[in-house]
Amino acid sequence: GARARDRARRRPSRGAGEVGDRAVRSTNSRPTPIEIPIPLLLLAVPFTRTRSVVRVAGARLDTIVSVELEGRRVELSSDDAPSLTVEAPFHPATVIRLLEGGDVAIWSPSRPQLIRRVTARGEDRRISIGKTLYAVDEADRQFWIQTEIPRDFMGRPVFEPLRAVARRTLDFPRTFPPVMGFADDPSGRLWVRRTTAGQGEVWDVLHADGRLLGSTRLPRNCAVLDIAVSGVVAKCAMGTSNGHVALFDLPRWLRSSRDKEGAG
Repeated sequence: GARARDRARRRPSRGAGEVGDRAVRSTNSRPTPIEIPIPLLLLAVPFTRTRSVVRVAGARLDTIVSVELEGRRVELSSDDAPSLTVEAPFHPATVIRLLEGGDVAIWSPSRPQLIRRVTARGEDRRISIGKTLYAVDEADRQFWIQTEIPRDFMGRPVFEPLRAVARRTLDFPRTFPPVMGFADDPSGRLWVRRTTAGQGEVWDVLHADGRLLGSTRLPRNCAVLDIAVSGVVAKCAMGTSNGHVALFDLPRWLRSSRDKEGAG
């Protein structure tokens, strides 16, 4: 008992704002602001039909571009399942993507051309879209139902009846809209998706200046995840127990020395 009391007397008292050996900030002190050394470009996805690309620099936030999503939504309902609202299948809808170099690709159904906004110069580059419209086949319809309508919720197949409703009632268009999605590669080329993975994704590849370099198709049920120097990274056998990631070579015409010179 005497030794414990002696140790207690020798132990220095802790001042206010200290916990153990670690000092803590008083509640009256101001928090240190977070410093962002370089501007960041972000694609903002709020709980609305608006999509914006913003530049964040320190405490400043500037909107680079903002678009209202065009498209049509449909509600699926059944006595045996909760209702679900989804985008109408293959209906023309706004597509926007923030590209690797900071440019922004935009297409809306009301515009005859897609726009590549060159952020560094503050200018819009209008690019013509391929006139070929690809037909929607049964594989595309089944792919849409499997990927857009969830089957399970908390381990139970509660939405399965809605898949049957979709097969009976939804009006699938005969052709895809001109633009289904965007991607880009390390050389600054813009890839425009024309179909879904159901029949095999078809991509138009555009030079940074807007020239069409060619088109390429992936195998059925494969969807692009990324486009790298080494090739196209894709997720295959989607919706099955054999799903896997595969690497495909870039098209031969894209690997040609002539195109490499043009891309530089």
